[in-house]
Amino acid sequence: MSDPAPIAAPLTRSRVAAVLAAASGRRRLAVGDLVDARIHRVVLDGPGAHAVLDTRESLRIQGESAALKAARRLVFVGGAPQPREEARTVIDFARKHNLELALDPDRCGLPGVVAADLGLVGADDVVAGRGTDVGGLGGLGCVALRPPIDALAALMGARTLPVPVPNTIYVEVEGRLPRWVGPTELALAGVDAAGGIETLSGCVLEFSGATIAGLTIPERLNLCETLACVGVAGIVPPDDATEVWLRARASSADRATQAKAAAQPGTDEDPEGGAGPAERRVTVAARQLGFTAVTNLLTGRVVEVGKGRAIHVQQVVLSGRVEDLRVAVDVARERRVKLDLAFYWRPASHRHLLHAVEEGLVADLLRAGGQLLSPGTLPPALSRGERRATTTRFDDDDVLVGPAVAAAASISGQLSDPESMRKGAPRAARTS
Repeated sequence: MSDPAPIAAPLTRSRVAAVLAAASGRRRLAVGDLVDARIHRVVLDGPGAHAVLDTRESLRIQGESAALKAARRLVFVGGAPQPREEARTVIDFARKHNLELALDPDRCGLPGVVAADLGLVGADDVVAGRGTDVGGLGGLGCVALRPPIDALAALMGARTLPVPVPNTIYVEVEGRLPRWVGPTELALAGVDAAGGIETLSGCVLEFSGATIAGLTIPERLNLCETLACVGVAGIVPPDDATEVWLRARASSADRATQAKAAAQPGTDEDPEGGAGPAERRVTVAARQLGFTAVTNLLTGRVVEVGKGRAIHVQQVVLSGRVEDLRVAVDVARERRVKLDLAFYWRPASHRHLLHAVEEGLVADLLRAGGQLLSPGTLPPALSRGERRATTTRFDDDDVLVGPAVAAAASISGQLSDPESMRKGAPRAARTS
């Protein structure tokens, strides 16, 4: 008697499957399928690029001619400082292969942010890199991969990468967000509704609903970057707003290909698309959300801000786009940073820094007692026993918060609800 035939995995109609299908030439994909996907962009900062090139050399990975032909895929962005010898290695490689960006000081910052702002990433692309900012590119509707460093090293000379089709959990968000509650809280609420970080290994959260449609593109990018900070992949299917945002940034030569925000295709059995039979759908009521934080990035422990034991911090780092600084300045208006606390803003790119200067936000930051870091650089190291609240992930011991809570913590010295902080913190004395 022969063994029964294995049960085929159900087809998936997720946004990730649609992009991977287009990138691999496959029409119908099931969860668990391994596809040889074309990688449209590899985005790295200077230190990351050096680490990848060093790994490439140690593994004796060949493919110089292939790398030269695919040079437009490689984007090296200046940012965190590195030793002169390492920087020289990256610059020499960039010049040799005529890369899109060769550590241009005017384009420094986080590679995922710079690549998106310069129109180098499209909604239907598959993008690979190392940082959480690359994970944030899921907010454009593209598939953002953070493969091991040896796989990135191979991509210096190869065009494709084996990618398994992940299981998708659909998160529908409805309702109006309370004041200052934003993408960070939405991301953590989606993780909680889907069962918690520990259950989401190998899964992608696909966000939709009226609330998501109402988010700006920077907010969608921040949503997916927060998910990347806690080790979860996220994606927001593109819409008309995505297309407009991308068209405004793409060069005239690339607009025809990079600004496509096509609707997610369905299968023959279900031309309208929708969740596959093995995929789950959960809902989040935006109106009921409050301020939350992740106090342990290794375990993904989420707490409600302002409730329970006080969590004190000695350093606060707001890292991101000009939109994040707008929220922080609004929360902290007419109040000063706590005397024994260091509050930094690290712009996500040189462009966001210039926008903040033009809007007067940097002056507001400095007037309140905050400090400015160069785009893409790391914050000062913590002293023994100190703790940091941050809007991105630097160390596993960091407390992950949104920009509103970061601003409130910089004034109170502990994780605080922005509304309660403003009621309890005195206004700064006015000076002429």
